[in-house]
Amino acid sequence: MVDVILSRRDEFRVFDTYISEYDRSMSLLEQSCRSSSAFASIVRKFEAKGPEEPEVPMKHQLLQIIVRVLQYRMLLTAPQVFWRGPSADT
Repeated sequence: MVDVILSRRDEFRVFDTYISEYDRSMSLLEQSCRSSSAFASIVRKFEAKGPEEPEVPMKHQLLQIIVRVLQYRMLLTAPQVFWRGPSADT
C-alpha cells in the first residue's frame, strides 16, 4: 500500500494548498452563505443527505479531506515507527 501512495506522491501535492488555505476557504464559504441566500440554500441541500441520514455540515465534510490526508501520512510513517522491530536500545 505504501508503494502505491508513494508512486502517486505528486498527485497528493494538490492537498498542500487545500490544507494551508482551509481556514480562508471556510471563511469564504461562511461569507458567501451570508451574502447569497441562493448559495446558502445549495449548501444546505448538499448538507442534507437524506431523510434517514443525519445532516453533516459542509465544514465537517471538507475537514474530512484533511483527516484522510493525515491518515495517509500516518500510513507512510507507521512502518518506520511501529514495524521496525525491537530497538537496539532494549
